[in-house]
Amino acid sequence: MKPNKFSLVLILTLILSGIFNVPTSFFPKQTPELIKDAIGLKEARAVYQFSPTGGSLVTGNEVAASLTNISTWRGTVGNDGRYWSTTRVAAGLDKQLFFDGVAQNNANKMIITLESANVTTANAFTYQICDWVSTTLVDTAAGGNCTGGGWRTLTMRKVNLTSTADTTSTYEIYNGYFWDRTTTPGTVVATPISNFITTDASKRVLIRVYSTVNSAVQHNMDEARIEMAIDPVYEASSFTEISPFTGATTAFVSDMIGNTASDANKFTITNNATNPMNVYFSFTGVRTYTGANTIVVKPEICVSTTALTFNTWIWNFTSSAWEQLNTALVTGTACATDTPYAYAKNNVTLTDYVSSGEVRIRFNTAVANTNTFQLDRLYIMVGSTNDDSALCEISAGTGTATNCTNTRTVADVETGSTANTNTWQITSVLEYPDTRWALDDDNAIDAEAIKAANLSFPITVSSGMAVTGIHWAARTRSNVTTETVAFNARDYGGVNTTGGWSGTIGTTNALTTYTWTDSWQSAELQVNPEDYIDTVDNLGALRQRTSVTTDITSGDVGDWDFAMMSIRWVETQVATPSQTLSFSISDNSIGFGTLASGAAQYATGDTVGSASETVAHTIAASTNATNGYVITVQGVTLTAGSFTINAIGGTSAASNPGTEQFGLRISASGGNGSVTSPYNHASNYAYAADEATSDEIASDADGDDVTTTYSIRYLGNISAATDAGSYSAVLTYTITASF
Repeated sequence: MKPNKFSLVLILTLILSGIFNVPTSFFPKQTPELIKDAIGLKEARAVYQFSPTGGSLVTGNEVAASLTNISTWRGTVGNDGRYWSTTRVAAGLDKQLFFDGVAQNNANKMIITLESANVTTANAFTYQICDWVSTTLVDTAAGGNCTGGGWRTLTMRKVNLTSTADTTSTYEIYNGYFWDRTTTPGTVVATPISNFITTDASKRVLIRVYSTVNSAVQHNMDEARIEMAIDPVYEASSFTEISPFTGATTAFVSDMIGNTASDANKFTITNNATNPMNVYFSFTGVRTYTGANTIVVKPEICVSTTALTFNTWIWNFTSSAWEQLNTALVTGTACATDTPYAYAKNNVTLTDYVSSGEVRIRFNTAVANTNTFQLDRLYIMVGSTNDDSALCEISAGTGTATNCTNTRTVADVETGSTANTNTWQITSVLEYPDTRWALDDDNAIDAEAIKAANLSFPITVSSGMAVTGIHWAARTRSNVTTETVAFNARDYGGVNTTGGWSGTIGTTNALTTYTWTDSWQSAELQVNPEDYIDTVDNLGALRQRTSVTTDITSGDVGDWDFAMMSIRWVETQVATPSQTLSFSISDNSIGFGTLASGAAQYATGDTVGSASETVAHTIAASTNATNGYVITVQGVTLTAGSFTINAIGGTSAASNPGTEQFGLRISASGGNGSVTSPYNHASNYAYAADEATSDEIASDADGDDVTTTYSIRYLGNISAATDAGSYSAVLTYTITASF
């Protein structure tokens, strides 16, 4: 055995790259008053909804103007019973709408609402949007005002529409919405929202009604609008099988997307008798706000036989581990009855579960069979659950207000379950003679039993944010078949004639089983949504109250199992931001001490080394660059003259004393930065750089100017044949920001 002494020196290098100028078109075209608002002279506002500004009938004939037919694209600017009416010709129909001046406002979704119908005959048509950038897997080649890329069909399953009555269709598109459906389970197509907005001064979005049917049937377009939003509801953008599982899939991941209600289109995974099912879905572009502390997970599942039991998990990026969401193995319902489930990862630090905008949800089973697992829907919602029991009130009825802590978790995974453990229980009282608040009941003057309770949620609207919608999720039961309970949102703004609360939102409950309601399945509040957030105390609030009752007795106990509130918003830059890049290292000279072939050695800041794995030093990084930063490492392996110790390479490996190994592994905490594979392994080490080439070790795509700390551990192993010497290496860590 040859004892070796060497030191490891790390040199920190900062490289700033990218474009540092601010474009002259920083502010969208606005009135002077709105520009004043945008630079902070008044409350920040943002234009986020857009109506057509023009149109073109590329193929088809105009219908003569009438009381209801405006005979131009102007008939589509509102839902008012006036139309843009056209007829098809031999080549079909190509009716295009221009939306100019569309500002993305940092949105992660483009929400498109279209209302139209055939007249008398159900001829097929579809809606398409112009991708100005990418030709990859477009549905129709560019042409007819769409240049550069091509047309993408908005209907997820490429199914034609045939309605003969006015029908409203809503499409919430994002980067991950469009999929190649030629082979299962499908391949996602990269389509950033910016692909659909021209980069010239027009800032145009182009949408069309398209049909290849040879017919003279009339088509009426009643309304079209676009909303740009940072929305808290997310659907899957990728699907991954976790090795060694390999299972057959039928239908497509995209069959789950856009489903606000159950349908017959399911994504099916066939279990494997040798290596049981183990898969996860990624949700990308996820954004959070100050006060957000919870992720709701909402799958709708059936199994071919109940022998296929399963678990649901969420990935913790900080601990690099899956965390189980259900408390016990779930026995699913046999198809064709789909069961909706609900889970909440509540009151947590969301940066543990959101990394570079990604959330991962996993399904697995330990059962060895060849049955099928079928998903009809799968979405997540980011929001706020109550975090302060002092902000809870039973305003009509009896009970313990502090038990509102039980509304932070979902008591049972099946949303139709009858169990009532861990809920906020409120006992009804008679309207008279008990004191009550206005409209805590059904607003009928009679002697019925009532109950009502409300609680608040932490939501902070930061500078430059404009609230454009209120989202929520709740699970409750009246527990009395003769009584219904309903939800309202607290209105903090203006004069409200309904006692300071909104009208009923979501679904009412009049059952002994639970009802789940949320704004994805219903509709979010979008009329003066900013009024529903108290921007002084940074709160939003929900109330559950009796809405209808025929029960004239008191003493009924209702259950409020879960409640969450969230916001939809856009962001406007209040002023030209200073461009920032921060990069520091805690110690640039570390060492292993003396190595021996019989045991591993780990580097330490005091250069003495340690026989136990430890963090040698940390790197802290942050930037407000639009596209974040990338950190790389470059340098030779441990060297003493002509002697070297082998670097582990680009595939991570476990420590193996007696074999030459030099490597590092990294973990991240804080911010949205993440470690790049293979350096992110929970226990293995790697090192793939050399003197001529660098290797990426970490990145952050958000550019949120929040610091991520990277903790670096170094492994040194030698063999009995390693030559003695004083070994050293210079590693250069480089950060590159993209402004």
